[in-house]
Amino acid sequence: MKLVRNIYLYIVSLITLIMMLVATHSLIDVALRTWVFTKVDIEQSCPYEPYYYGPYPAKPMAADGKLSEAERLKLCEENKKQQTIQRISERQRELVRDIALLLIGIPLFAVHMLIIRKDRREDKKPL
Repeated sequence: MKLVRNIYLYIVSLITLIMMLVATHSLIDVALRTWVFTKVDIEQSCPYEPYYYGPYPAKPMAADGKLSEAERLKLCEENKKQQTIQRISERQRELVRDIALLLIGIPLFAVHMLIIRKDRREDKKPL
């Protein structure tokens, strides 16, 4: 029975350690993309080709089906604004996930490692 308990304790400790490593890696990644490498997520070009999904009708275009330069630039700006909002939202989601993983992983790891240490100390005590 003690063998199964030890296997459980070590497996949970390993899993929580991996959880914390993944969360820490992701937090560092978000921090670097936010403050150091700020242009890594930005798309440089805007080859706007109109495509529409969903129940909304397409915006009206010229008779030949092409956008004027002003319309294309306006749509590019709208697209860039939407990408910025989406990028911020994705980073916030990543931060929330990573902080939650750390808030769960650290106490679980600490409790299981304390139990393992306690068991090892008890095993070393002379009778």
